[in-house]
Amino acid sequence: MKNSNKTIIAIVLIAAVIMTQKAQATTSTAPAQNQPRGIRNNNPLNIRYSAANDWQGQTGTDGEYAIFESAQYGIRAAAKLLNNYVTKYGLRSVSGIINRWAPTIENNTSAYIQAVANKLNVQADDVLLWPTQLKPLLEAMIHHENGVQPYSQATIINGIKMAGLYE
Repeated sequence: MKNSNKTIIAIVLIAAVIMTQKAQATTSTAPAQNQPRGIRNNNPLNIRYSAANDWQGQTGTDGEYAIFESAQYGIRAAAKLLNNYVTKYGLRSVSGIINRWAPTIENNTSAYIQAVANKLNVQADDVLLWPTQLKPLLEAMIHHENGVQPYSQATIINGIKMAGLYE
C-alpha cells in the first residue's frame, strides 16, 4: 500500500473516532429535553436562581431556576436550605417545611405536604428527626418536584455530605 493511501485511511479512522467521541459526549452529558426541568438543571428541588446566592457548583440559570454542574451540587444546595428551615426558622414538620418551600400562591401545597408525609410515613405535623430524616425528605421532595426520583443512594448521600449534614 502506498503512503498516500495509508495517510488517507489514517485520516478517515481518526475522523471516525472523533465523530464517535463527539456523539457519545453529546448523548451521555447533554440532558434529554424531555426530562423534568429539575433533572435537566441538576437542581432536583427547583431552587430559584438569585444573584445573591452564589451556590457552590452553580453554573448559571435557565431564566428562573439555578443550574448546577451536577445533581450532587443541587442536592447539596437543597439540603443546606432545608437545614436552614429547621435550624433558623424552627420548621420541624413536613407541613412547616413544605409551606415555606412551596407556597400556596404557586403550588398545590396541601397535595405536596400530603405526598411527602405519605412517602415518609409520618403525619404532616409530626416533628421530623433532624438530620436523620433529611435523606428521605429530600427523596420525597425530589419525587414530588419532578415526578421521578432518579438518583442513586450514593448521589443523594454525597450531596448531603457535601452540605456537612450526613449522619
